[in-house]
Parts: sequence; C-alpha cells; structure tokens
Amino acid sequence: ENHLPSMGDKAKTPQQGAPPDGSKQGWLLKWTNYVRGFRERWFVLERGVLSYYRTKEEMQHTCRGTLVLKDAKIEAETGNNFIVYAGGSRRGDGQFFQLRAHTERERQEWITAMELAKQHSVLRSAAPARQKHTPSHAPSTSEPPQPALPANVADDSESDEDADVDVDPSSGGTVLRLKIEDVQRLHQQMAESLDTILTRLDEPKLAPFAAELKKDFLELKADITALLGASNEVVAEAATQNVEMSKAFRVKDSRRKELERSLRTLACDHERLENIATRAQKKGALLSAEEMEVKSDDEEFFDAEESEAAAAAAAAPESEEVSVSARDNEPSVPPTPAVDKQIAVPPPSATDLAKPFARRSRVPYRPNVKLSLWTVLKNSIGKDLSKIPMPVHFNEPLSFTQRLAEDIEYPALLDQAAKSTDPIERMAFVTAFTVSSYASVTLRIYKPFNPLLAETFELDRTEDLGFKAILEQVSHHPPICSLHAEGRGWVFDQEFAMNSKFRGNEMEIIPTGINHVTFTDNSDHYTWTKVPTTIHNIIVGKLWADQHGTMAITNHTTGDVCTLKYTPYSFFTSAEAHKVSGVVKDKADRIRANIEGTWDTAVFVVNPATNERRQLWQREMPPADAEKMYGFTRLAMTLNELSPKDKGCAPTDSRLRPDKNIMEEGDFDRANRVKEQLEEAQRARRKQMEKAGKHWEPVWFEKTTDPMHPEREIHVYKGGYWEAKAAGQWPAVLPSIYDVCLD
Repeated sequence: ENHLPSMGDKAKTPQQGAPPDGSKQGWLLKWTNYVRGFRERWFVLERGVLSYYRTKEEMQHTCRGTLVLKDAKIEAETGNNFIVYAGGSRRGDGQFFQLRAHTERERQEWITAMELAKQHSVLRSAAPARQKHTPSHAPSTSEPPQPALPANVADDSESDEDADVDVDPSSGGTVLRLKIEDVQRLHQQMAESLDTILTRLDEPKLAPFAAELKKDFLELKADITALLGASNEVVAEAATQNVEMSKAFRVKDSRRKELERSLRTLACDHERLENIATRAQKKGALLSAEEMEVKSDDEEFFDAEESEAAAAAAAAPESEEVSVSARDNEPSVPPTPAVDKQIAVPPPSATDLAKPFARRSRVPYRPNVKLSLWTVLKNSIGKDLSKIPMPVHFNEPLSFTQRLAEDIEYPALLDQAAKSTDPIERMAFVTAFTVSSYASVTLRIYKPFNPLLAETFELDRTEDLGFKAILEQVSHHPPICSLHAEGRGWVFDQEFAMNSKFRGNEMEIIPTGINHVTFTDNSDHYTWTKVPTTIHNIIVGKLWADQHGTMAITNHTTGDVCTLKYTPYSFFTSAEAHKVSGVVKDKADRIRANIEGTWDTAVFVVNPATNERRQLWQREMPPADAEKMYGFTRLAMTLNELSPKDKGCAPTDSRLRPDKNIMEEGDFDRANRVKEQLEEAQRARRKQMEKAGKHWEPVWFEKTTDPMHPEREIHVYKGGYWEAKAAGQWPAVLPSIYDVCLD
C-alpha cells in the first residue's frame, strides 16, 4: 500500500546498517586540580570528539571542554584510570583528560569506544569531500552560505577547577565545523524527504488536494532553508565570541604570570628583611649598610630523591622524600672514590662489650624552629608541587633505613610463631606481626630522611630482643630499600618499593615490595604485600595517616591464607577507627580462625567454633610527651645511639649520617647545609659512574628471582656483613657517602 514517507523514517535511513562509530555517553570521574581531585562529569563521545559537562542537563547550553580524538593517544593506568592526550603528546606538553571509570569493564568500554571513534575520524578525513546530491526531479535549492570560522577557536572552558587542563584553543574550530556539518546534513535529509513527498503528490489519486499540499510543503522547505541560514549565523557569532574569549584568557594568563613575578619579588624582599632583623637581634645593634646586603637566593633546599613518587608526602610514615629536579647548573663537586684496600674499622673490644649499657629512653625535644613560609614560597612559585624542594624542618632525625627497621619492633610475635606447631596458630601470629608494623604511625607527622645510595643500617638486638637485621638502600631510581633479619627460629626479608598518588589534600602510598618470613623448623614460607597508606591534610589541616585495603598473607607450604581487611576511617560512620578484620582459611577453603582488632592498639584471634577470643598483640604505648620528640616509639629513640656493639658498624651506617644527627641536636640551619652537601656529592658520584658507563651494584644484597613469585625480581641478602664487622674489614667498594665538610 502506498503511503506518505515520514521525515522521521527518512532521517533514520542513513544510520541503518552503518558500522558503529564509537558514539557513547556516560558518567566518568575527571581529574580537576590538586585541591578538588577527581570529580564526576557527564562525557559525550560523538563524531570523533570527546566532550564533557558538569551535568547531563548542561548538554543543552554549556560544554566544559572538548578533545579531538583523531590524533589522540589513549593510555590505561593502574586501577580504573586512563588518560587521553591531545595530538598524541605526553602530559605536560599539551591538552589531556585524566579520567577514572567506576569499574574495570566500564573503563575498557570507554577505551574501546574512543579507539573506534579515532579510527572513524581518520577514515572521514581521508575520504573525499561529501558530495551533495539533489534529485533531478526536485527543484533546485540554493544552499545558504557556510559561515567562515576563525582558524583558532576555543571551546567553553570550565570554571577555575578545570581551567588548568581543559582549554585547547586549537580544538574549538574543529568542533564548530562538525556541528555545522551536522546541521547541513539534517537539512539535506529533510530537503530530500520533502522532494520525495512533492514527487508523490503528482500521482493521479492525490490530484484533488495536491496543489494545496504542494504549497504547504514548499513553504515548509523554505522555512527549513531559512532555519539553516539562521543557524549558521548563530554558529558564526558564537565562533567570533569564542575568539574574543580566547584573547581574554591570554590576557588573564599574562596577568597571572606578572602577579607571580611580583609575588616572587615580594617573597624575596620579605625574606631579606627577616634575615636582617634576625641578625640585628643577635648583634643587639643596628646593622651597617654593608651588612644589610643579603642575597635573596641563598637558601635552596634539595633532597636526595628526584622521583615523582614522593610529591607532598611530608608526613608519610613510609614514603619517599619530596622529589626535586636537579639544578641546571650543579656545582662541581669532586666524587669520592673508593679506597684501593679494605676499610679498616676496629670491631668493638671485649672490654667495651662487657661494660653495662643503658639504652636511652628519650631524645631531645624538637626545638620550636619556625620555618618562614616565604622561604619555601620563593622557591616554589610556578613549579609543579612534586618539584618543591623541602628543608629538614619537615623531617624527623631518622633515615628511612632506620624507619623501615621499626617494622621489627615486635619480634616476639615471630618468636611465638616459631614455637607453635599448629599451622593456624602460626598463621595468626604472623598476621599479628604484619599488623604491628603500622603501630608507630599514629603520632609520626614528620618524614624520615631519604637514604643515600649504598646507605646501610644495622640493628643488632640479639641480647635483649633476640634478632639482628641489616638494611641497605639498593637502588636510587627507583628508590628501593632491602631488609634482612634473623631471629629465634625465623628469617624476615623485605624489599620496600612504592608508588604514590597525590590527590589534592591527601597522598596515597602504595607499597609494591613483597615481604617474606620463613621458619627454620619446617620451612614454612609466608609472603604478603603491605596495604596502601593515605596521608590526609597534606596542604590544609592537621596531618594524620590511615591504612586501607586488603592484605593476603599466604603460607606457600601449607596453602593456608589469611585475608585481612584494613577499614579506612570515615567521618560519616560510627565504625571503630583503625579497624582490622579477617579470616584464616586452610587449603580446603574452610574458615579456621577469625582475626579482629585495630592496627594501632591490639589484635585478637577468635575460634569460630567456640567464639573463644585470645589476644595476640598489644601495642607498647610511647611516653606521654612523645609528640614533642617527633612522635617516636621507644625503639625509635634508640636507633641513632651508638652502643658499644654498634661502634664497629659499617662506615655507611645511618647512625653516622651527619645531617640528621645535627638536626637531632637542634641546629636545623646547619643540618640543611650539610644535607645539601651530601646530596651534591651523591649527584657527582652518579654522574661519574654514568660517564664511565658503570652501574651501581648493591654491596650486601643481590637481585634474583623471587622464589614464590617467579615473574618478579627481588633483592636478597647475599651474606658477609656480620663477618666483615667481626673482622673489622669492610669492602673497598663502599663509597664514602658521608665525607663532607662539616662547617
């Protein structure tokens, strides 16, 4: 039966049977800035252009940002994150969207859609220009002129929270042209539909009312043509306004840079006046004109670490130091060569070892040293937050090698595990040991010093605690610290490496190294990886740390597994803070025990059959005034002292590191100067090795395949440290990492 074709039917025709073009819409999390972090946005992928809006309703009037996918590069990251770079450029060189999907499947769907849209964009650009077809029987229609668009048009930029990454002045013109093509395509489809209808009206059976219908349809066609012309004028006007907005943005950016320069000058002047006032106060008199000449750039602080991983982790309990970029013109510091023969360090004498020694239970109070914010601000204006140099004022007087040794603060838990013949009980004690390593975090708001490459630390507590440990900084890029400890029937090995994520006011530290515990009685072998630690209030507020995530402790010998969950603290729930809970399952997947408690107080094991509850671990509380002593635990307070047994330690031992020892004495300014000398000497040694084509090899550890995870490599202790100490002869390859001028 003949019928009049509808314009809706005709409009749908070109879509039927066409291959998918990657079009997609939905919610994604988008990185905005360091204060607000990720925020949910409505994303639209259409015709090779990725656009986003704050809400779905904004699609009708306000686009917050766009990115053309034709030459884009799409990269998947850890978790559900992925990044889209404009023009295939790397982050920092051009426009990019840093995104996060809610699930792994959703991320993959978006990446697939974008790759498909990218392919179609390439095919469209390679195809010849679209030919406009008009039926021979239809009356000719003059096309309205296409507006001339400026070559460089910016799309609508988002408010301040996204303005730093979203605006791409070169992409707006392309988007506007695509919109015009859409309007023209719809006009062509409607015109063809009307022409078809007009042709059908010439059929004899429609003759009685054909004249009137033709008149109406011709008027409709004229209206549609006029509408297209008006649309083109609106788009052209919008393009012109966008050009003006781009100019305004450039003016705003120029003013911002001018303000930064003014602020830098103000900071330098303020610091100079502070220095003058301090010197005058010390002399008790006015300074002469010559004495008032103070350089404005005489205080710069650089850390040994230069990786991105430690950005803003000023209080991270197990984080790396805030990274900095090496200076463009580093001072020429002669490298310290290793001596040709063994380094003789007399071991402790029998007389010294026989003397009674009382370990200290206190350290000097942290002095009330005020760090001028202007000093840091002067060196930070216009820099990436991860590149801000930090002075020792944000440190505690311990190296990270010493901080990592605190993981063995409760060796009695492993002693108990070694004595147990019940595999479930042994698993419970090992689990309690993994939890106890976080107990020292609660009061620690300062960060440890970054270890220098080849820095070591020995902790021999055989007499009182029954274990001894050796640690070494085995790699500088990436930073890796290895630990080997031997106790009463157990061996503990740890390789600490990490990734980090900086999200505005918080820093997430994600350990990647594997921990191993083996027992000598039956070769039980346990492994686990630490859960992430989040440091809150990095920029604003009081610093505090929390653990979160799930840890799996596996006995590779018996097949037993403990799955332990660290519940993050939330202000919106009444749940217990620092809570840990888990289950121990045997090889047959049967629940054999429950674990519960808190990582900063105590851990219990519960028999699921009888509900009998037994305490495995209780935290030893620090002194009441511990916060004045950097929040140190009782073990931490002993790590810098040189007992008679420690006096024969390696010349690379952290106890001998001068900058942190000077800081512990309270002289922060001198500690900063010595710290900079140590790091300059390290950079010089590294350059000398690179020039000679050499690669640093650890002295006490060697890289090998992880026995429980063959796909990974790990540094394991190769022996020889305690033998060298007993002989008083250290290998000649040990660099003199502390050989600096102590002014």
